[in-house]
Amino acid sequence: MNRYESVYEDLRKKGLRVTKQRKEIISILEGQHLTFQEIKIQLVKRGFKNLATLYNNIDFLLENKMIIELHINNAKYYDLSIDELSHDANSHIHIMCRRSDLIVEINDDSILKMIKAHPSFNGFEADKIQVVINGKCANEDKEVCDNKESLCFLRKLEKAKKNEA
Repeated sequence: MNRYESVYEDLRKKGLRVTKQRKEIISILEGQHLTFQEIKIQLVKRGFKNLATLYNNIDFLLENKMIIELHINNAKYYDLSIDELSHDANSHIHIMCRRSDLIVEINDDSILKMIKAHPSFNGFEADKIQVVINGKCANEDKEVCDNKESLCFLRKLEKAKKNEA
C-alpha cells in the first residue's frame, strides 16, 4: 500500500480526483525541494508527456496543503508537506546554502514555539511560520561545498536528519 493512501482517500471523500500525475509529483518531491522546471523534467523522464496540466496540479496540491511553495533567492521551490514527521504545511524552517543551493529543513518545534511566544506577537495567534535562512558554510571552501560526496555543514545536517528517521 502507498504510504500516502490515507491522504488520497481523504481527498476522494471530498470528491477530489487523485490522478497519476498528482501522485507522481508527490513521489518526485519526496525528500527534495525542487523548482517547477525540475519537477517538469522529472515528469518527462517518468513518461508524462502532457505537461499542460502541471500548473493546475501544482495549484491543486498547494490548495490541499500537500505541498508548500518556498521563495528562496528569487526562485520558487516546492516541498512535500504530507506525511513528514518534522513539519506540516504551516511550520517550516529551511536553510539554504547560497554556494551549493542545497536546502535542508531544521524544523525544531522549540524554535517555532519561541517565535510564537516572542513579545512582538502578544495578542496575535500565529498559525503559519515559514523561515528561510540563507548563508554559506563558515569554512568557505568551494571544493567542499561543490563536492556532493563531502560533508559540508548542510550535508552534515541533512545526514544527521536522515539518521534520526
